[in-house]
Amino acid sequence: MFKYLIIILSMFLVSCSYSEGCWYTPQMVSCVDKGDEFPYISMFQKKETLGHTDSEQRWKDIKSCNGVKRSNTDFFVKNDRDSDGIIIPEIVDEFERCMATKGYYLERDCGWQKPEWSTGKCNI
Repeated sequence: MFKYLIIILSMFLVSCSYSEGCWYTPQMVSCVDKGDEFPYISMFQKKETLGHTDSEQRWKDIKSCNGVKRSNTDFFVKNDRDSDGIIIPEIVDEFERCMATKGYYLERDCGWQKPEWSTGKCNI
């Protein structure tokens, strides 16, 4: 009897998993709302002002590196796509190098926009 209980318990535990803020069990999915991810623009940070980078200056620097503003949180790089709409990595790399010369680095560990899920390393 004990063997059967162990087998059943093992099968139950193996069928549970956690991914992207959600617990998956055989009969239920339970998720946490972390809010939106930080946009690409917010990942450009200066080490000395991490999480508090001057947004207005960042927009000026993006423009001077061939970036074009779409909205307050989105931009694109001029000529970053070929005629089929596929991103040209060399153009994006050139943009990121230009931003690096202005003192920015790409912070990839931003977390989420809700304060309790944010790492505090990024700002919009």
